[in-house]
Amino acid sequence: MAEAFRKSLVSYFHRYFELAIWIVGLFLLATMSPENDHASLCPFNAMGLSFCPGCGLGHSISWLFRGEFNLSFQTHPLGWFAVIMLLSRIITLIRNLIKQPSSGKVSYERIYPEVNSIVSGTDNAST
Repeated sequence: MAEAFRKSLVSYFHRYFELAIWIVGLFLLATMSPENDHASLCPFNAMGLSFCPGCGLGHSISWLFRGEFNLSFQTHPLGWFAVIMLLSRIITLIRNLIKQPSSGKVSYERIYPEVNSIVSGTDNAST
């Protein structure tokens, strides 16, 4: 009984985790305030370098969702491209969920055999 529950939990986690992360991330970027400067987690900034290829991307996305296209482009020129990529990944994941049957056998077992071996407690990953 516990084994079946673990398999269903891993299956549920695998099916919806990436989709949830991208949706929540895009929502948070869209709703954050682009005016304030906050603590940066940028490793380039921490090393004292002035150039970072990703700095300003979050602010650019936030300005884009507010309709401020000039500010978005000035903050980071690839903000619109990042939104398009995230939206296309979200759409792809939703399409895959719609196409994929929700039967007991999940497709990750073929792609990630190590997950199946961890769940079952065997060493099928090397085969």
